[in-house]
Amino acid sequence: TNSVDMALKALDLNPYNQNSRKILISNLVKNTGEKPDNLLIAEKVIKDGILNSPNDPKLYYQLGILQLKINKNTEAIDNLQKSIELKPNYKEGRFALGATYKALDENEKAKVQFEYILKNIDPNDELTKKYLDELWYNWLMNTNILTYRIIIKKDGKFYHASVPSLVGCHSQGKTI
Repeated sequence: TNSVDMALKALDLNPYNQNSRKILISNLVKNTGEKPDNLLIAEKVIKDGILNSPNDPKLYYQLGILQLKINKNTEAIDNLQKSIELKPNYKEGRFALGATYKALDENEKAKVQFEYILKNIDPNDELTKKYLDELWYNWLMNTNILTYRIIIKKDGKFYHASVPSLVGCHSQGKTI
């Protein structure tokens, strides 16, 4: 497309211009319907950007998000982790990493990311709270929490306890 060609030319003129790179990536992703290979081209453009700016957490974040779209989950996780290594309070990077872990049923890892956001970055983030609540709800629904009734009876001057639903469970005649 015309916008992609223009962004490519601008990037060729100055490969260190991150604005041209962002415009190109955006145009490639927007035009993926027309050209499915655009996501792979965008991935290369971001990787080239990382070579020019290896300490830019946003580039690793962008790469991770893009790799999720092309089912490169392991690489995506690595790049999202790199984004928060470079910038520990990078809320978008942490949230994306947590959401990815949640989608992959790695709930403990997801919980760590969401709790970090609420504790260290933004305690009022409603979306993060919602995702964390969903993790807790799912954990409760998938955990077999059993309840029992305890019967305590006075037998003369002593008390005995038993839990009727547990076979063989009683106080064994001991005073409690």
